[in-house]
Amino acid sequence: MSINNNRFYYGLKSFLKGNPVTRPLITALHRKKAIKKQLEGAKVFHRQIHNIFPTIIKKFDSLGIDYFICFGTLLGAIREQDFIKHDDDLEFGVFSDQYYSQLAWKFAEIGFKKQYRYYMAGSSIPNEGFVEKYSDGQIHFDLFVFSRNDKNIWCWSYLKDEADVLTAIKLQWPNSGLKSISFQNLDVPAPCNPQGFLEALYGEGWSKPCVYWDDTLAGNIAEIDKTHGRFEPVDS
Repeated sequence: MSINNNRFYYGLKSFLKGNPVTRPLITALHRKKAIKKQLEGAKVFHRQIHNIFPTIIKKFDSLGIDYFICFGTLLGAIREQDFIKHDDDLEFGVFSDQYYSQLAWKFAEIGFKKQYRYYMAGSSIPNEGFVEKYSDGQIHFDLFVFSRNDKNIWCWSYLKDEADVLTAIKLQWPNSGLKSISFQNLDVPAPCNPQGFLEALYGEGWSKPCVYWDDTLAGNIAEIDKTHGRFEPVDS
C-alpha cells in the first residue's frame, strides 16, 4: 500500500470511528474481530496450558511473595474446575508493596518474556496500576499489580476502544486476604472469598458463561480515567 493510500485508509478509519452514525457499526466489527481473535488463541492455549501451568505455579511459589489467581483464571477454577473453554490466557495478581522489577528475569527463566505493560502516570503509590503481559510464544499471562490497605484491594485494567482511546478502569474489592484452593491438582492461592470476588466483578450472573467481556461491564468500578493510563512496549 502506498503512502497516499495509507493516509486515505487511516483518514477514512478515523472519520468512521468519529461519526455518530457509523460508530455503532465500527464498534460491532471491533467486538466481532476481538471475539474471533480470542477464540483462535483459545485453541492454542488449551493445547498447551495443562502442561505448562504447573511450571508457572512453581515459579510463582519460588518468588517469596503473595500472589493469587484472579479474573478469568479464578472464574474457571471456581465455576468449571478447569480453564474456561474460550479463554486464551491466564491472570495472576501480586501486590504493589511486594512487586519488584526483577520479576521479569524470574519469569524469563521458564521461557516467559515480558511483552509490554500498562501503568498509571503520576500516581503517588509505587507501582500503581501496573499490568504486565508475559508470553512464551504460545501461552500468555497477565500480571496485575494490586494495591492494598486494611480495608480494600484494587487494581487497574486498561481498555482500548475502536477509536484507540485508552481507558483506565479502577476495580476494587474488600480486602479478605488469601487462601489456597485446589486447582489442576495443585494448591493455588486465591482470594479468601473467591465467590464474592467474582460476584463483585462479574455481577450476580457470574456463574453463567459469557464469551465476550470487558471491564466497563464490571460491578466494582471505583474510578474511570482517560488521562493517566499509559502503554509501554518492551524493547526486543
